[in-house]
This record gives sequence, structure tokens and C-alpha cells, in this order.
Amino acid sequence: MAAATLVGEEAQEDETSLESEFFELLVASERVGTLVDRIQDTACFQRRRQAVFDLAAAIEKSESYVVEARQAGVVDLLTSILKKYSDDDDQLVQRACSIIMACSGTLSCSGKVRQHSFGPVTVTIKEGTLADGLGARIWAVANSLCSDLVEKPALVQGKRVLDIGAGTGLCGIVAAKLGAAQVTLTDYEEPVLRILRASVAANASCAAANISHPLIVKAATEKSYEVEDLEFDPEDAEECDNLDDFLLGTAKDTQAETLHWDLENMCVRHMDWADDLKRLQGKEVVLGSKGTMRDEVGEIVPEVDASETFDVIIGSDILYEMAHASLVAAVLKRRLREGGAAIISLAVRDQGILDTFIMSASGMGMSVDKEQVWQLW
Repeated sequence: MAAATLVGEEAQEDETSLESEFFELLVASERVGTLVDRIQDTACFQRRRQAVFDLAAAIEKSESYVVEARQAGVVDLLTSILKKYSDDDDQLVQRACSIIMACSGTLSCSGKVRQHSFGPVTVTIKEGTLADGLGARIWAVANSLCSDLVEKPALVQGKRVLDIGAGTGLCGIVAAKLGAAQVTLTDYEEPVLRILRASVAANASCAAANISHPLIVKAATEKSYEVEDLEFDPEDAEECDNLDDFLLGTAKDTQAETLHWDLENMCVRHMDWADDLKRLQGKEVVLGSKGTMRDEVGEIVPEVDASETFDVIIGSDILYEMAHASLVAAVLKRRLREGGAAIISLAVRDQGILDTFIMSASGMGMSVDKEQVWQLW
């Protein structure tokens, strides 16, 4: 019988900050949508003009508006307006240009790149923005799960691991660097999968080295967590023979190659949890029925094999909607090998979702242990 170990956690300051950022993004999305509609309305020039001014003011105050404006295609929209009014209204031109510059800058196009260190394990992670999806950012709970894995590396060493809702890949990559035989990192949204693949590429060489020579981890009382901002894009890392050379800026200048979905002891896969629930219910699942998932250059994103099972399943903060409770339980039931274990770490925002998950997992024949952790860092 599979055992699903659940770690409930109280979100602290950094978790609250991310949630506030998410709600700010929702407000920005609605506001930008309204302003874009007004800018597109050719019936009233003054209304369009004021909307441009309002958008410029909002963008100056919050980066959330930059993210949403870029997603809404504001650059192309304002470029067309500049072509029409560039000789007639200097103030309009200035405001439109300021918006275009903000939406075209480096910070608007990509998230932060950081090194996260858990004792002897260091992972390079590229984050996106919340507009790319909730999984594009690292939530505080992931740090706790990574620390647990580093304290107890035997949980994953030499085993086949499935990371569900992997997001940026932090937890799965830590498992790979601890010496997991194979880690399959999965997510659902295309922007998140692209970020996930970039993070895997930046860590592949170092992770594979630990399969035959696992890291020796210090006692839990000596654990430490550090994070450092970096100034590079891990999508360029795969072209380097030595990742250390890349991080130090000494790698040869070669033409970048297309990132791969399979790199050494890690692979990135698209996964729809609903498919496993349907299979448990005896329903037919047709892959690609919702449209084939493709990356930014049109390459098909590989799916997790329908019959593939794993020794260990990990997941961080993956229960944030009631529907997820039964879906995640179904994934654990179908994907865990006999005698396997799942480690799910989450911030309990809704006790009802947690209770439903435990009931669903128990009803499927899995034993569930719950450990409460009150302080992250």
C-alpha cells in the first residue's frame, strides 16, 4: 500500500508577499483589459488618448501593469497609434513611447535567475512572472520540501521520482542532484514548461554527476538555505560543456542550441492530472484531444507515458483549488509503484481542500500521514 506523507505548512512573510503580488496582478489584468478596450475604440479620440495616459501612469507605479500590458499586446497596439498620430500630439507620443519602452525592457520579458543553496546542494533556477502561471514563481513551501529532501537523501537516491506541478523545477532538480536515478518533472501550462526546461538545462551536468556518487549530506541541525540573484539566462547553459565555466562567464561563445526535453537524469513532461482520474474511472483518454502542446518554436512537448509508475512522487503547493484534491489523489494512486511514497508539501489556505484530499487518498487505499510545520525560515 502506498504511503502519502503530507506536510502542512503555515505560509510566512515571503508566501504572503507572493500571494499579494498575485492579487495585484489580477487587479492589473482587469484594469489593463479595460484600458486596452478604450484604446482600441476608434469612435472617440479623446477617450483613446486618456486611456493611453492612464496606462502610462499605472505602469510607472507597478510592474504588474507592465506584465499585463505586454501580455495584452499593447506594444503592437501603440505602435500603430504612433504611426497615425506621431505628428499631431507630442504628449500622446511621449506617453505611448514610455509604455512601449517599459513593455520591451529586459525586466518585462523574463523573471529572475537565482541560485538556491540547501547545504551542499546548489540549484540554478529561472523564474517567470505570475502572468506565466502560478508555477512560474517559487513559493516558500518549496524551500521546506527541498530542505527535507536534503536532510533525508535516501528518500530519492537511486529511485525514479515524479515531480507533479513542478513549476520552476526547484524540488525535482534538488532530488536529481541528491542522486535520484531519474526525475520526471511535470507541469501543465506551456509558459511554465518552457521555464522548467530552462532550469533543467542549467543544472543537468551537475545533477547527473551525483547518480553514481551521491552527495554526503550533513545532519539536519546544520542545514542552511541561501539564495543569490544571478545575471544570466539559463537557456544559454546547455551549449556549454562545463556549467561552472558558464556560471563564471568563461564558456566559449557558440551558437545556442534548442533545449531538449530529456537531459541526463532529468526529463520534462506535460501532464494533465485529469487524465489519470479518467483512467481510474475507466474512461478513455485521447492524448492531444485538447490540442497538442507545443513550445515557443513549435516543437511538440512530450507527455508522461500513460503506464509509467514511480518509486517516489513529490509535489509542492499543488492543492490550491478544491478540484485538485481528487485529481492529485488519482495521480498518486495511478503513478506510485507498490510500496512507493509521496511527499506533498503545502501551505494550508483552505482546510476543506486538505480534508478532501486526505479523504480521497484514503478512499483509494493509500495511508496518509500529516506533519504540521509552523515555521519555514
